[in-house]
Amino acid sequence: ATTAGFTGFIAIGLGQQLIGSNAVNVAIIYTSLDAYNWTQVSFTATSLGFNSIASNSQTIVAVGDDRIIYTSFNGTTWFAQSSTVASKLNNIIWDSYNNRFVVVGNNGTILTGTNNGITWTSQTSGVASTLESVVWNNTALQYVVVGLNNTILISDANAITWTVSATFEIPPDVYTIQGDD
Repeated sequence: ATTAGFTGFIAIGLGQQLIGSNAVNVAIIYTSLDAYNWTQVSFTATSLGFNSIASNSQTIVAVGDDRIIYTSFNGTTWFAQSSTVASKLNNIIWDSYNNRFVVVGNNGTILTGTNNGITWTSQTSGVASTLESVVWNNTALQYVVVGLNNTILISDANAITWTVSATFEIPPDVYTIQGDD
């Protein structure tokens, strides 16, 4: 991640911490300037896990379980943002071509966010499947989203109108029998 306040690497996820004799879930954030030496960020704002992170030149955005969205400018101080959905968020990208963040998640969730990561708009995907990943294709000038149940969605640069593109073809099982004559 490279922002005005941070240049380096950030790792996020879900961990556990021992409090008394109980292990409790905690969101984890680690930062590194060289990808060899890592420092855990003191972060206790949520016990939910982070699933994906993206950044642009001014903002770092992490998304995760139960619709959480957090932003940072320096990798150390994080701010909760409002999400308009009630689903797990699985993947986020920063699309520098269209100057927006795009998030996908469970229950067909697609969110678009402003370059500061504060304002989020829910888009209608037309599917109820878990969406796992999103990319921007500079050649075709379109977004491509893939998810469970053979889901493939595409959208043009507006990221508002999403259509089912195709489904993965699953070949039927082939059985062979061999034996003696």
